[in-house]
Amino acid sequence: MSEKRIIDVLRERKVAIEPEKLEDFEGKELVLRNFQFLPGTYGEYVLLDVIDDAGQLHMLSTGGMSILRLLHELDPETDLPAPVKFVRVTSGTGRKVWSIV
Repeated sequence: MSEKRIIDVLRERKVAIEPEKLEDFEGKELVLRNFQFLPGTYGEYVLLDVIDDAGQLHMLSTGGMSILRLLHELDPETDLPAPVKFVRVTSGTGRKVWSIV
């Protein structure tokens, strides 16, 4: 039996949810419940359904290539929910990029 994704349920109910900024959750312990890749104006991005330590659901979005690459390796059906922390790390070129720890 296939369960509906949270984002699909919200869209069906026409709930207007504006994704929150990843920066506001930097370094915080979260639980990643689900994610969905979508096409954007500037390339692919991902919507993330996360729960904070108070049990509140948040929707985050990012087009960060390092996060996209890592999430493409996961299967939401078998790998989630899972604890995550979004942090900025220094890449090999010296740039700050988002990553998951």
